[in-house]
Amino acid sequence: MGKRWRRIYTTNYDDAVEFFEKDSGSGSRRLSFSIDDDRPRKFPSNTVVHLHGYIHACDKKNVLSQLVLDHRSYAEQAALESPWWDQFERDVQGAEWIFFVGYNLNDFTVAKYLTKDPRISQKTRFILRDPVNDYLLDRLEGYGSVDTISTDGFAEACANAETRDPISDFHQLNAFRLIDPYKDNKAVARPTPVEIETFLTRGNYNFQSLSSTYPKAEFALPRGSKMTEAVEALSVSKTLLLHSRTANGKSIFADMLSLELSADGKSCVRYTSHSDIPPSEIEFLSQVNDLVVFFRTYDDVVAVSDEVAQLRENATFIVEINTGTDQVRRSEVHSFLPSPIGRLDLNPLERQDRQDFGELLSRSGIPSEGLDLSGTGRTELRDHLVDLLNSPYIKKRLSNAIRPILADQEAMKIIATACVMRAFSIHVGTDFIRAITGGDPYDILLKNEVAALEFGALSPDALALHSAVFSEYFLNEYVGSRGIVSVIYRLAIEAAKRKKNGAHLSSQRSREARKALGALLQYGKVSSLLGRAAPDTQKSITDLYEKLRDNIIINNEPLFWLQYSIFMQDIGNYGMARNHLETAYLRAEATEGFLTYQLDTNYLKLILQAPAGEDGFPGDTEILFDLIDKVHDMLSAPDHRVHAIRVLEDMRVFCANNGAELTDGERQRLSIKCLGIVGTLEALDVGIKTEFQTDRSKTAVEEAVALLAALG
Repeated sequence: MGKRWRRIYTTNYDDAVEFFEKDSGSGSRRLSFSIDDDRPRKFPSNTVVHLHGYIHACDKKNVLSQLVLDHRSYAEQAALESPWWDQFERDVQGAEWIFFVGYNLNDFTVAKYLTKDPRISQKTRFILRDPVNDYLLDRLEGYGSVDTISTDGFAEACANAETRDPISDFHQLNAFRLIDPYKDNKAVARPTPVEIETFLTRGNYNFQSLSSTYPKAEFALPRGSKMTEAVEALSVSKTLLLHSRTANGKSIFADMLSLELSADGKSCVRYTSHSDIPPSEIEFLSQVNDLVVFFRTYDDVVAVSDEVAQLRENATFIVEINTGTDQVRRSEVHSFLPSPIGRLDLNPLERQDRQDFGELLSRSGIPSEGLDLSGTGRTELRDHLVDLLNSPYIKKRLSNAIRPILADQEAMKIIATACVMRAFSIHVGTDFIRAITGGDPYDILLKNEVAALEFGALSPDALALHSAVFSEYFLNEYVGSRGIVSVIYRLAIEAAKRKKNGAHLSSQRSREARKALGALLQYGKVSSLLGRAAPDTQKSITDLYEKLRDNIIINNEPLFWLQYSIFMQDIGNYGMARNHLETAYLRAEATEGFLTYQLDTNYLKLILQAPAGEDGFPGDTEILFDLIDKVHDMLSAPDHRVHAIRVLEDMRVFCANNGAELTDGERQRLSIKCLGIVGTLEALDVGIKTEFQTDRSKTAVEEAVALLAALG
């Protein structure tokens, strides 16, 4: 026990580890935690975590929950659902060795803690006393190796263990992966038509196919114009944000950029999501010149910001981020990432990109009939991928490929859940899916492994779907509105439960739950997934929100009532929309630290868009003027500017519908406020004007002033 461990987990409620330290007189005292404690944001190494309660945290009030004394209480305890569980899983992934000292069949089965994934089992060892009966050996088979050296032998082995030499090679890293285009140092065959088709339709590709063809358009679109922009931005930036909406090619472009930079002599590494970073890896990377660190998501940056802060001096960061996230969290982005920060918009496709897409289809034998590659109304990669999936040729091939999944009810439940999560950009572990479906994704999908692999990568501890577009296609084609709503509901309830039990608000588990719940409640995403034109969409969304309203955690969420209000407004029920928005304000008042920016912009939008003569609108004009002032102030706020700019486009609508109902004084006052807004929009930085297309809002506000002037 005298060694510095990454972490010591115990399923005993006693203080054996702590007692040893005191008895040995070592002078060093490890921090001890029980699963009932709040998990600290920065979790130091060498600590002790009592997964089944801790005797020193026990009193008369919590004795039954703290002490796990028999098989029944082991089965009922909440370790698997606690905020500590994701930390345990991250420690298991990142540890060099995992030791189980002693094993009791009355404890949870090993399967609750580990998997038979070779990446885990090959570094897992069970320290037992000889002899070990055959039944126990059979239970442990596949989970690791058995060492019959007892605790005395283990203690001696630990005492004689040598400290590992410092990391000296990229391939010794665990939390980062070297991006090496020459990994196998051998020629790679050109991608086959089948590989190209599965990449375009299911998002399934391998890095070697990309590296062997780039910069030719033989596998992926090279996007030469954007690549030039990226290289130029990196010449003056410490951080480059690659932003786009979902399914517009951020990840593929990031991989191509890594090839470009590697060819230029840079050392490119990618952070492995959900991995804890050992200090030894940061120490090694901090000595590397021309280092470029890639992150698949902005959430990954937030999770490890403290650790990677030490790399700010010698490294450049390249981060994939959703366009909307970048626009509403800009101040936070600047606090987590080194400046200067460059941004590359990957949403629009250039003319050459569309030509390359058509040639790629032709090369792989996919008919392009019915696909509009002209760029008229189809300006993003996502648009073309949606068209491709809905083409008769591809639909037939997909139906044949996934037929075994369609015939398996359990597999359909797993895949439908994973597809909704992928469509909503929810990044959580398989334990989330397990909690929703009641089954183990790996075991269930393994029965139809070939068909399951059409959707994504499958392993004992991960189900990573490749394509959001394919996920949405599958849901609409084979699951339908009722099934989609059912999955969204169950996911939202689980996210709400995890949010409540998330302990420390900045923990990864809590962040993931809050982000998942926010996405699942969002009317725009829900309606887009269900299909606005579907005949039963309105009823499906109404049923969803009404069922969610019964959950006390969700009912207390201001943003739930905001999204319900937006839905009511969209279907023309302005009175109910206002009622729900007022409920959102009440919930906001009861929520510590809640900022009402989104409520304010939507309340103003509600007033501005209401038809003339709508009962209760515009109502108290003081409310209107107060909201206009608040939204005007947001134009100078980086995190809220996007919502303010868009809502101002409706100022013209309000003046046309309701201008005549205002008094002369109110029209004059509104004109002055509008002119002030025009002045603020004109004074914005040129880059901001371009990014947010402020001219549309400025024109609408100027036209509103003209309408008011014409009325008198």
